[in-house]
Amino acid sequence: MNQIIEQDDHKIFCCLCQALIRPNPANMCINCIKSQVDITEDYSKEEIILWCRECERYLQPPKYWMNAELESRELLSLCLKKIKGLHKNDVKIVEAKFLWTEPHSRRLKVKITIQKEVLNGTKIQQSFVVTYIVKNLQCDTCKQSYTSRDWVATVQVRQKVDHKRTIYYLEQMIMKYDMHLNCINLNEETHGMDFFFNHRSHALKFKDFISSMAPTTVETSKKLLTHDTKNNIYNYKYAFSVHIAPICREDIVCLPPKIANSMGGIGPLVLVYKINASIHFIDPQTCARQQLQAHQFFKHPFESLMNSRKLTEYYVMDIEVLERNHKRFWLAEAEIRRSLTDENEDSIFVKTHLGKYLEPGDMVYGYDLEHENLNDLNYDQRRSRGKKKRKKMRDMPDVVLVKKKYEKVKQRKFTVKPLNPYLKRDEEDFNAFLDEIAQDDDMQKYVKMYRNKQFKEEEDGDDTTNALVKEDELLDEDVEAAELAEKQRLLKEKSLLYNAPKEESIDDEEKTLVHEGEEEEEEEEKVEEEVEENKEEVEIDPELEADFDSDTVF
Repeated sequence: MNQIIEQDDHKIFCCLCQALIRPNPANMCINCIKSQVDITEDYSKEEIILWCRECERYLQPPKYWMNAELESRELLSLCLKKIKGLHKNDVKIVEAKFLWTEPHSRRLKVKITIQKEVLNGTKIQQSFVVTYIVKNLQCDTCKQSYTSRDWVATVQVRQKVDHKRTIYYLEQMIMKYDMHLNCINLNEETHGMDFFFNHRSHALKFKDFISSMAPTTVETSKKLLTHDTKNNIYNYKYAFSVHIAPICREDIVCLPPKIANSMGGIGPLVLVYKINASIHFIDPQTCARQQLQAHQFFKHPFESLMNSRKLTEYYVMDIEVLERNHKRFWLAEAEIRRSLTDENEDSIFVKTHLGKYLEPGDMVYGYDLEHENLNDLNYDQRRSRGKKKRKKMRDMPDVVLVKKKYEKVKQRKFTVKPLNPYLKRDEEDFNAFLDEIAQDDDMQKYVKMYRNKQFKEEEDGDDTTNALVKEDELLDEDVEAAELAEKQRLLKEKSLLYNAPKEESIDDEEKTLVHEGEEEEEEEEKVEEEVEENKEEVEIDPELEADFDSDTVF
């Protein structure tokens, strides 16, 4: 009898069932604690989650609607926030995960494992399942789409020219910087597009973006819808009319005398080689470059003399580089002809800024000012003034070269995504826009160019627009979509309340007694140190080993 007492002197009797157990702050066995304590009784086992079936978003109270896929971290965070009291300081979330349900059941089940301190410092870990009933609720955005007042502000972008290359370029810049995310609708008009927004601040931000990418002038108007005189509340509809300057890339312009003098006497016959918030000109006779701000243009407006629709093809017979003024533009003197078959045709000698790109035998596009019927007041005044005063006629050349002509390709190496795939496009203008992208490195910085999976390199030669596009700059649609989803996930992950634990979770749904005794931890550390120093083997009593398996003690 004494021998048995000596073996069991490290155990005590449970205060309820008198079973031999290891000492713990509650002095009760696991089964008794199960019957006495339930730390999950304060949490509801059934909740309601609202979902809009039009836009497939979930309501995060009070007003925010969020996009979340099934069994995603975002949806799990939303489900945990619905349970009241779960995020108190005395409760620790050990694990949370979704349980499988039928797709058509309109139910979401989440298994949550929590840990809480009860009964004089004893920590209990238990699991419970919460069922979420998915109910339909139409969000405010979808409600407005079915009414006549579906927008609050609109931005009307207009450019009064006979092509839409500028509008196509703006579409790609809008997609490049994700400025279309707040737009609820867009319509195509004769000379531009209309963008609609739910908030005035979104429209102002979009308007400022357009003004930073093109020379514009803005007109603002508003219309009163309803008002409450007692509470001083007014509801307006706002309209921002953005007018883009009717000057495009590759246009030839005859500058007015005031503007030419303010720009250092450039021109007056100049080419537009770049468009952003300012208009960039180059004099093809001297390679001098200047830029004109948007407010200066609209203070003294003028129109282009000819645009790219009136370009004429010429053959380059010979070219001689005079000066290497710039990394892109070299001043040269070229000998050109309209046709190679007509022997009676005289050659034309012109100065050009394309000395870096042209070689004998190439074809080049240019403006024929001698045989074209031009109706421009500034140009007529310059010509008449030069004839009366017998000035140098070289200031007003007969031909102005614009760009090199490349071979047409059956299939392009790259593609671009449209802002709205349902809108109709002018194929001629759109193909001309794609050629501009391929030939201009500056434009490629503001356009997302995707790799054409159906393209075959064997079909192309070295003198095509495909040869100008770098393979490293092309994007893969699948890779870009995955990277965008990963960026959104990382941004949303910062605001999540749920963080997955690093330790392995306990899948058992039953309750487990967890006792953290500081004295026992210190003793165990001392025993481990002694074992390492003395390198002696420690034998464990089989009964104690079984006891460790039944009670989880840390």
